[in-house]
Amino acid sequence: MTYEDFEWLIGINFLGMVYGTKAFLPYLKQADAGHIVNISSTAGLMALPFQSAYSSSKFGIRGFTECLRMELDLDDCSVGATSVHPGAIKTDIMNVACVSKSDLDEFAIERDKIGAMWDIIAINTPEKAARKIVSGIRKDKHRVLIGLEAYLLDFFQRLFPVIYHKAMVAGLKLIRRIRQGEIKRGNSG
Repeated sequence: MTYEDFEWLIGINFLGMVYGTKAFLPYLKQADAGHIVNISSTAGLMALPFQSAYSSSKFGIRGFTECLRMELDLDDCSVGATSVHPGAIKTDIMNVACVSKSDLDEFAIERDKIGAMWDIIAINTPEKAARKIVSGIRKDKHRVLIGLEAYLLDFFQRLFPVIYHKAMVAGLKLIRRIRQGEIKRGNSG
């Protein structure tokens, strides 16, 4: 990934959230009511290989929002802050996402198949996500997880912070070897 691409993604995902929060927070504080909701991702719970900029931005959102919440609580402010960590949501994101050719080549995935794969994986609807977020705001939750995969990733990462890394690398190495023809499907060698 080029520096320019990295900065572009951080600018949108992380700095866009920072600027939005800083723009609206004074008005919420003045009204002495409200809630800041920042959308992270499961990539803000567990690092993803080949997604360093995306994961960095989503971990950044999580850290920023957790700091913000503490600062608001220290000031006994009635404004809340929540980071949201959705798993796969049935949107068009994978059809419009910028994916580098090297990432596609790494696992022999064709660009036009990514959207189809996402449609199978993404079982949560935007409406379900919205209901879950609103419920989280009403309960003043620090963090909202959306989708079974979000709960599983969060649990796995918390329970096995070192093992998850090794398991992820081993699994991806196996997939790479299968894709490159070193191992035939069904063969354990």
